[in-house]
Amino acid sequence: MLVRRSALFAPVLLTLAVFIGCDGGTAATDTDADTATADDTDTAADTGDDTDTDTDTDTGTEVACTSRLLTRLDEVDAQGDGAFESATTAAYTYDANLELLSFVYDTNNDGTTDYRQDITRTADGLPVTESRDADADGYPEWFGTYTHRADDTLERLDVEFDDNDDGTADRLGTYLYDENGYTEREEIDSDLDGLPNTIATYEYDADGLWLDYTYDYEGDGVVDVHYAMTYNANGDLTWALTSYGSLSVYTYDGNACLIEHRYDAFGDGVLDILWSYECDGEGRQTLEEMDYNVDGTINQRIANTYDARGNLTQRDYEDRQPDEVTGTPNFRDSWTYNAEGFMLREEHDIDVNGSVDTWMEFTYDADNFLTQYDAGGEAPEARHYTQVLTNDANGYMLTYLHDEAGGGADYRGTYTYTECL
Repeated sequence: MLVRRSALFAPVLLTLAVFIGCDGGTAATDTDADTATADDTDTAADTGDDTDTDTDTDTGTEVACTSRLLTRLDEVDAQGDGAFESATTAAYTYDANLELLSFVYDTNNDGTTDYRQDITRTADGLPVTESRDADADGYPEWFGTYTHRADDTLERLDVEFDDNDDGTADRLGTYLYDENGYTEREEIDSDLDGLPNTIATYEYDADGLWLDYTYDYEGDGVVDVHYAMTYNANGDLTWALTSYGSLSVYTYDGNACLIEHRYDAFGDGVLDILWSYECDGEGRQTLEEMDYNVDGTINQRIANTYDARGNLTQRDYEDRQPDEVTGTPNFRDSWTYNAEGFMLREEHDIDVNGSVDTWMEFTYDADNFLTQYDAGGEAPEARHYTQVLTNDANGYMLTYLHDEAGGGADYRGTYTYTECL
């Protein structure tokens, strides 16, 4: 199921989500231009195996080349009178490898920079210094320096942070890696006394799947947060334990289809929630049922229908009517597609009475890049708007016009890019 977007897609209004992936696709670049360093030291307990059974109906797009955003101008007609009273501009610079070097942001388009971020890099693209000046007064509120291992792995070892703009490091981060280059340990010394204040450890299997994670909030050797995971031979998550006491056990059939999720919320050996699943012969999930108290009563049911191409065409929900499902759905989503499998229309019927409460329609050019999308519906909460986009030959969005409720363009944007490689 595809909604083929232009390479930069702006579905929201004032703050636009910028989609500029390394392949020119839909990897999100935050508007604060946060840089991705060689090693992601995010301490979120991401197990590496998503067992979410929700079916995503938007897989983005592929474009013909790789490019990066150079400038963007977003304007707002707050009064709806055809005059765009406010605007924001942004500009980006890159090295020869299209790695971000600077980002400046002008919130009122008066020619004065209101936010600035600068990065220096090695020839390999790894960051050496990074500064963020939130008010563009020339004195960064955040400054980091990075050092890297001298061998060919070039992994990050230390990070210094100047949090109060006095030119002196206030915090030090130290990072260790295993033989495969995965982060094994990270320490933050918040008072520069030579002793870490927080310590995180990671463990992986031979395939790089996350097996264990610990976090010590105070650096006292006592683990405050602990996650542990196991996987089957196919790399599917089978068991997950948290220090908060919850335990999840996942079971799959011979075709790698998830068929059961058993959840013990307190780790006391008493099962609290049981999910059961069914798949069709192609491995697509067709049914999900939840027994909230594991008493044999199904409290929620989700049924999925697919077309011959494997696109999700309908999803029916039954949710506590009032205590258990009755066999009659009380919420329905449906989708239609063009011959190439790109989504044409999405509908939501919130009470399954045959009326479309909210909907969205998508229009594409001959290359299946998105050129327009419209929203409407009969429900009071339904939004009514049209957004029209233009793209270059490589699928990168050049302009958009957003018309809220048919009163004329309320928002518009213009974008330029680096040379397409």
